[in-house]
Amino acid sequence: MTSELWLLCCMGMVLLLTAGLAFLWAIFYDRCAREKQQLQTPDFTAKAGFKVTQLPGAPYLRLDRVYLLGRRVGQLEFFIQPNWTAVLRVAPESEELRLWELGLPEYDQLTVRPVSGVRTELRQAPGGSALACWQRDGFCYGLYLPAGEMGLAGSLLERFAADCRCAATR
Repeated sequence: MTSELWLLCCMGMVLLLTAGLAFLWAIFYDRCAREKQQLQTPDFTAKAGFKVTQLPGAPYLRLDRVYLLGRRVGQLEFFIQPNWTAVLRVAPESEELRLWELGLPEYDQLTVRPVSGVRTELRQAPGGSALACWQRDGFCYGLYLPAGEMGLAGSLLERFAADCRCAATR
């Protein structure tokens, strides 16, 4: 009887320990997925293993902020003169860009066309909101404009798809 009780106690302890470790892992994993770390430059080498090596150079574009999201996705926020903003998300092809976090509207127009040898998709909504997506050299790119004017999304897509480059660093 004593050995059976001892065996049950051991099994119970193993189950409790397993459940506790699973709970701790779930909390840690969830915290990492929601992590948003601000950086000075678009070099995500330390945690994500890649960096942005080239960005479009235009006098009306200014890089404002750089974030690493969930240790996997780079987010670059741009100011566009005179009064617009754009968010560029970059990740290796094996990762999602997490675009749903941006609160995207319903798009009613889709244009697919090559830009600098790359297949691009441009989705536009009434009011000037736009989302452009493309893939190049093993990385996915998503450029979101919450608002803009006629032709802005198309011209920015051409500039970003042609000039943005990333490289794996590990």
